[in-house]
Amino acid sequence: DKPTLVSPPDGATGVDLNPMLKVHVIDVDGDFMTVSFYGREQGGSWSYIGSVNAANDTDASIIWAGLSHGTTYEWYAVANDSQLENTSDIWSFTTVSIPPVADFNWLPSAPTTNDVIQFIDGSYDGDGFITNWTWDFGDGAASYEQNPQHQYASAGTYDVTLTVTDNTGLQDSITKQIKVYVPQTIVSIEPAYQLVNGGDEFTVNITVNPAMPIAGAQFDLSFDPNLLEVVNIQEGNLFNGYNTTFISGIIDNNAGKITGTGDAIQGAGSVSNYGTVATITFRAKIENGISLLNLSNVIVADSSANPIPATLINGSVEVYIPPTIVAVEPDYQEIKAGDEFTVNITVNPGLPIAGAQFDLTFDPTLLEVVNIQEGNLFNGYTTYFIPGSIDNNAGTITGTSDAIAGAGSVSSYGTLATITFRAKEVEGISPLTFSNVVVGYIDGTPLPTSLINGSVMVYIDNTPPVTTLQFGLPYFYNGNHWVTNLTLLYLNATDDLSGVNSTWYRIWHNGWSSWTEYTAPFNINGNGLHYIEYYSIDNADNIESVHNTTVYVDNTPPVTTLQHGTPYYNDYITSSTPLYINASDDGAGVKEIHYIIDGVGHMAYGNVVVNITGDDGWHNIEYYSIDNLGNEEQHHVATYYLDNTPPETSIQFGMPYYYNGNHWVRGDTPLSFNATDVSGIAITYYRIYNGTAWSNFTQYTASFSLSADGMNYIEFYSIDNVGNEEQHHNVTVYVDNNPPVVHYSVEPSSPDGENGWYISNVNFNLSAYDNESGLAEIMYKINNGIWQLYNGTIEFTNDGEYTIQFYAKDNVENNNSNSILIKIDRVPPTSRCDFSGKYSNGKYTTDVTVTITASDVHAEVKEIYYSVDGGAWHKVSGAKATTVVTSEGAHTVEYYAVDKAGNEEQHHVAAFTIEKNKPPIASFEYTSLHPYDTDKIKFGVKSS
Repeated sequence: DKPTLVSPPDGATGVDLNPMLKVHVIDVDGDFMTVSFYGREQGGSWSYIGSVNAANDTDASIIWAGLSHGTTYEWYAVANDSQLENTSDIWSFTTVSIPPVADFNWLPSAPTTNDVIQFIDGSYDGDGFITNWTWDFGDGAASYEQNPQHQYASAGTYDVTLTVTDNTGLQDSITKQIKVYVPQTIVSIEPAYQLVNGGDEFTVNITVNPAMPIAGAQFDLSFDPNLLEVVNIQEGNLFNGYNTTFISGIIDNNAGKITGTGDAIQGAGSVSNYGTVATITFRAKIENGISLLNLSNVIVADSSANPIPATLINGSVEVYIPPTIVAVEPDYQEIKAGDEFTVNITVNPGLPIAGAQFDLTFDPTLLEVVNIQEGNLFNGYTTYFIPGSIDNNAGTITGTSDAIAGAGSVSSYGTLATITFRAKEVEGISPLTFSNVVVGYIDGTPLPTSLINGSVMVYIDNTPPVTTLQFGLPYFYNGNHWVTNLTLLYLNATDDLSGVNSTWYRIWHNGWSSWTEYTAPFNINGNGLHYIEYYSIDNADNIESVHNTTVYVDNTPPVTTLQHGTPYYNDYITSSTPLYINASDDGAGVKEIHYIIDGVGHMAYGNVVVNITGDDGWHNIEYYSIDNLGNEEQHHVATYYLDNTPPETSIQFGMPYYYNGNHWVRGDTPLSFNATDVSGIAITYYRIYNGTAWSNFTQYTASFSLSADGMNYIEFYSIDNVGNEEQHHNVTVYVDNNPPVVHYSVEPSSPDGENGWYISNVNFNLSAYDNESGLAEIMYKINNGIWQLYNGTIEFTNDGEYTIQFYAKDNVENNNSNSILIKIDRVPPTSRCDFSGKYSNGKYTTDVTVTITASDVHAEVKEIYYSVDGGAWHKVSGAKATTVVTSEGAHTVEYYAVDKAGNEEQHHVAAFTIEKNKPPIASFEYTSLHPYDTDKIKFGVKSS
């Protein structure tokens, strides 16, 4: 079965740096299993952690050592029973972060209430960084700066606490006591405490923190001469800027004293600042212990040489001598009886050394010394090496030593001597024990040592080795061993006594190879059956029986196919379309089928049927198989368009068509459907309800129309090429085959003239209505003019004949038309009277023919009326009347005309005279009218 997680929990945090990885394993056959563990930093490369053996239904665990703080790791386990293997899920955990370490110091080290103390942060974080500093100065004040300053109002001892927080939220705190003095001169040894190694040089400062201006200072100092010696004394910076007189004093390293050290300003001047009066360099001796540093005879003076009281703060130095480790290496060996072997005596100096010696005891019944040789401890120097005395009867080596001849020392690990032993023909364990070990410092002083003894087991070997054939990866077992030509085969030979001398093998594949000594893992080539024979020989010449194992090589990857079910159309599918991924392998068999849908990987252990889900659109399926040896075929990629969306069908209306919240058509309006879908439309169905019953669903192939007046229901839907059926649509459509009703009116309502003529202005009005699709427009035109939209009363103010054509049209173009003739003539006719006869001197001398003629622009002349000399009126139809007047005398003719519209013109009167056969009338004239008797008179005829 797949290994299951025991610990640490998946996603755990705060895991230690050497966690135990534990899984539970079960094998249905109860087989013994090998459980291999693999791990990595998150996102890194997988590494092999190790393997353990486990029985059925037990926990398998391993320590994963040496992890880093605050890091996320991933791991999994593989259980293998030599026939099949199964891989666990991948789990993760995050190791514990390193908490920060809080630390701080301050200057001056012995402050007063006059001092502004500088606090110095010394904190650090091993796997991140510090984000917050919180200071509690112990007097109620606080700060969040990294390196704050603070001044105390009162003298006393204060607990100062620094709490630091790192970037992971971990914290650490440290509390130190700071003593604040009443302002006074303080002479201190700084640092107050030091830990040094023996032989090291180090410095101590003698500092002064004045309470008032000073001009000079001196002191004595005592120390432990067994632990320390003074190297030199130098002037400090206390009086920097002034000419000074500095006295280093008298050094007595035997008594452990410095006396008379002092420094003073030459001439006028003083200082008030903290500073160092002298720096003393010490050398630690080769001795463990603590030396007190005590001040005495301290004098601090002002510029007038007056002593100033001072407080003294002494110090101490701890000297530490690291031990030198002297060891038998290796500290344990298993040696076959009769064999020679070596043991190294090694030295790892704690301080520089110039020489070393030792004695060693062993069991003489088991071992004997062959020789002792100098090691490499003092390489590079001329040495004096003494092998010592060997007593194989007593089992002792005494007085072995090596030393540098002359000046010089070493500090590095090395071998003092190499001892060659021979094991006797007796089984047992011999201790190797040191005594009288001395390691000398540079000056010959013996140094502390730490001894590591050893032991040797001697055995006699009569048992042959045991060789097993193990398979690297890839490997698969199903009753047969399956490998590829990349699989490394390991021959693991063990011999608990004399050890394995050599291992041999040969391979059969259509013939045996020659026997070959096994020196490294090997592989086998060529698909098919192979036999491997192998055995080992130990160092006691015990030869094991030959083993024979049958192995099959399979280098051929599986073959995987992808087939689709239905619905399917030209690479279009739905989420219900089954996709069959089938794999086969003629060798070790298919282990896994991998398929990756849109970048998301999946794995199956057998043929699998998958369905694609998600958003509509193109989806990629990458698929391949891996056999039980890890042979992976080339990846295949198939692309399908996922169409889970039904078609969208809309009804389309041809013309005529009108929409006012309702759909209106005419009986001959073509109706059609427009269906869209990414995979294409397979079929569209519709049916019609005509007010009495539904028709059957009909496949839509061409446009259609509705014949039944009134309300119709149309239900329709489409199915796409992958079977997606949309929800049914239902649309109400109204059929209007009836034209509008049109009315017109004329004002006056009837002709006010004769013969259908109007003799006044005429107003013409139109109206129409449609109770179905509604009235669209009323149009008219006059005397074949242009069509115009009727928008109100039409006024006729000019005479003439007007043919008005008009129609009303509804919103689906049903049309009702008509016409009317309007005739207007408001202007009466005009007439004239003419006379004919013999006319002379303004009179007619004959009968006179009277002729009256009339004309009319529009309605034509209907009648002419006339009266002669006031007599009776005569009516003559038409546009001309004639009469003859025969009697003599003066005559008048009154006349007028009337047109067919009834317009009557104003009456006219015409006059003439007839005089027939009258005698002439004699007459003459003359000039001048009053002549003198002498005038000539001119006469002219005037007769008629």
